[in-house]
Amino acid sequence: MTRVLIIDEQINYRRGVKQLLELTFPSFIIETASVSLSIEKEFHPDLVIFEPGLNLQKNLTWIDSLIHKNAKVVVLSTVESSNHNSILKLLKRNIQGFLLKNMKTEQLLECIRIILGGDRFIHPSVANILLDEYQEHFGKVRNTEEQSYKITTP
Repeated sequence: MTRVLIIDEQINYRRGVKQLLELTFPSFIIETASVSLSIEKEFHPDLVIFEPGLNLQKNLTWIDSLIHKNAKVVVLSTVESSNHNSILKLLKRNIQGFLLKNMKTEQLLECIRIILGGDRFIHPSVANILLDEYQEHFGKVRNTEEQSYKITTP
């Protein structure tokens, strides 16, 4: 039996995701909360779907503790509400997915199935941010290596 915890400040969104999951996965036990409270201590979720909100540093510590307890953590956010630095901090954690709130219902459910199956999923909009960051870093490393090569070559 899969235990799911949905955390989002918007009550209507929490309720909607909960109802969607209950209809799609009737054997799931689903709880909701508005913030990352101590509910996970009593509930022991297998999957946590959450909107990081404004207190990112507190949520990063909380994410780390959940992952340490073997929970699969999925960020469900809007790219517009998160700056790129916040997204990168979240992606550096061992999260299983980064999904967007405006995804189509079928796509959201398929991503949850993928994640529960043991794979990861990052929405293409978020993947672009990650790829840009990687290429920026890789480009700096490559340029440094090329400069070093030019200096040592006669």
